[in-house]
Amino acid sequence: MTSYVSFHTTCQLISVLLTTSSETEAMDALRTLQEHDIGRLLVVEDGELVGLVSRTERR
Repeated sequence: MTSYVSFHTTCQLISVLLTTSSETEAMDALRTLQEHDIGRLLVVEDGELVGLVSRTERR
């Protein structure tokens, strides 16, 4: 499950913050990263940050 949240930072306004839950399958999280061309996806449970999914280059 991917959620969309808006928030402000001191440097800029980010209109959409993509989050997911710990129940999300790894391949689904990777697909979300690829579809939105982002490098990281926050893992949130009950409104709390519990982790981070990152797309890294493997060599």
